[in-house]
Amino acid sequence: ARLLDEIKKHILRCREQKIPVRVLVIFNIVDYAVEFYEYIKNHLGNEFPSHQIILLHSRFSDEDKKRKNQQIDQLREKEYIIIATQVVEAGMDISSNLLITQLAPASSLIQRFGRFLRFDEESLGTIIVWYEIDKDGNIIEHVYDKKLTEQTLKYLQEKKDNLNVHIPFDISNTQRSIGYEHLLN
Repeated sequence: ARLLDEIKKHILRCREQKIPVRVLVIFNIVDYAVEFYEYIKNHLGNEFPSHQIILLHSRFSDEDKKRKNQQIDQLREKEYIIIATQVVEAGMDISSNLLITQLAPASSLIQRFGRFLRFDEESLGTIIVWYEIDKDGNIIEHVYDKKLTEQTLKYLQEKKDNLNVHIPFDISNTQRSIGYEHLLN
């Protein structure tokens, strides 16, 4: 429900600013993506036609993936909500102005961040990195190395106000804008 609330707030901001809504939600597990896709279709189906809410994951056939890529290409100038897994990390020419991603190691997050404000005409957006915790407050990790994921989270928490996800290197001596190279290290 929290992710849906963030998407709804973003839709309102975009509509107020008269910019297209381009949401990309990335999960680490296919079943989570499928479940959230159904949830979004049920809760936002009135605002977005079904062809503008797209599910992408590794279990689709090559033919289905090709068809979905064509569908995304046709929506490039329009609005969409894409719910996906790691398949969007490479080889996908998509962009978002709201990127919601499940926590992953730095190398994966950098690929995902590459799908945020990708095109020249895009300048305003939000990134949300979320994760699950158990009753003791420990990160629940199903796919990736837990230690790498915890190190990535620690870095993001420390640098969240200064991290520039579009440049690899620092752009000033003042450390106000830190490139993603440090995230990898």
